[in-house]
Amino acid sequence: MSDTTVMPRQAGDPGSVAVQPLPAGPAGLVLGRVQDGSIATVPLFRPESSRVALVGKWALGRLLVFRALAMGARIVVRTDAPAHWQGLGEWATGRSDRMWVMTEGNAVPPVPADATQPALIVLDLGVGALAVTTPDQPWHTRLTILPELTASNARAVADAELHLFARLTAEEVAVAVANLRLPVRAVEPLTVLNPDMVGALRADSASYVWLTPTAAERQHLGLTG
Repeated sequence: MSDTTVMPRQAGDPGSVAVQPLPAGPAGLVLGRVQDGSIATVPLFRPESSRVALVGKWALGRLLVFRALAMGARIVVRTDAPAHWQGLGEWATGRSDRMWVMTEGNAVPPVPADATQPALIVLDLGVGALAVTTPDQPWHTRLTILPELTASNARAVADAELHLFARLTAEEVAVAVANLRLPVRAVEPLTVLNPDMVGALRADSASYVWLTPTAAERQHLGLTG
């Protein structure tokens, strides 16, 4: 393990946020593995509407969408960069009715969704993060993807219940602490994440996860590192 690899603190450290492996379970999307090798999942879909933010390269968003499709999800992507997404649904499922790409409009319509076929609404609108209205309905999750975090776009992900981060700069850490209500001791390790890791942060917990993509995921999703 290199010197720059994040070593998660143990849950219950005095004065710190709880840093612990994410729970595994049948309803969770597999994110990767934590330091002890156990599987880490995130509760991407819930009976109520949910909000998730990802700060990192669009290829990480493609990985989450691919794994959501494997869970049975229907996907709607609102994007100004359709080339990032076209063909992904067909490759992942062999069907053309599980993933739709929108390039216009300021509102995403709801899609049929339940526990077995939840809906993931992906907003991939660049650094500016144009405001787009998404459904506030059961089993609908909004995933906002930002290539970088700035003081001006942080408001677009301030209401997320779960934040997923690739490695951040010191400037981005300062923005996250100031604007996202995340504990500084959970955010600071994000500056030394390995390229194949993400941090999964909530208001009261954090975990640092190796993504462990398969060979097919690396080849087809644009993943590097």
